[in-house]
Amino acid sequence: MTSTPATRFGEVLVVFEGPARIIWHNAGGGTWIPQGLWPRAAHRAELREHLDGHRPVLVILDGAEDTVPLLREEWERAPRALRTVLRSLREVPEPQESPELMEFSLPFLDWLPEPHRERGTAFLTRTKEVFSRVPPALLPPLLLDEEEQPPGGSRIRFARRLLPGALPPGRMAAAVRHVFDACHVSVGQTAMCPAALGASAASATSAGPPAPAAIMPTVTAAPHVTRTGPER
Repeated sequence: MTSTPATRFGEVLVVFEGPARIIWHNAGGGTWIPQGLWPRAAHRAELREHLDGHRPVLVILDGAEDTVPLLREEWERAPRALRTVLRSLREVPEPQESPELMEFSLPFLDWLPEPHRERGTAFLTRTKEVFSRVPPALLPPLLLDEEEQPPGGSRIRFARRLLPGALPPGRMAAAVRHVFDACHVSVGQTAMCPAALGASAASATSAGPPAPAAIMPTVTAAPHVTRTGPER
């Protein structure tokens, strides 16, 4: 079994930005080995086809700024290609000098075209501002961007979760449909999605907790992987 940060629900591609982009392979006996960084070559071809076809993408950013911890044993068992990529991100000591645990910060949204990277960065900044002034109890579980989606262009939305938790596939599919149908914004229209970032912040600051209809189900990240070695 191999982990992946990308999941498809119909025509929608859901991608979890951050540590989930490290691809892990189950070597058996509870041991997981890092295999690569998503997207690899085959993934990039599929991703390009998806984006060129203007099919929708939902990017979950709640773990975007987290570092990836690797045990020395995991580092030593990783393929050379992955070690080369990670070495480009930080200096790695010689094996005899390397610490038991190393942490890496992955490049943010480097798999998206530059304009969308800028949108994702701006959205991440806005959500941090909201978190700094609004108590989490007064925010919906999922914050969405309110970017207008031009007709004929790539439909890429960004989101951040406030609460962890797994969703059954059916509820995940319903959440994804809501993001790209009920919450779809076209040029010249006002964003009407009740769980969108601006609406959430305004509701929380001026009218107290959002109404039940404004609470959107959370979208779960890739399954947590329990690996060998010390507790993280």
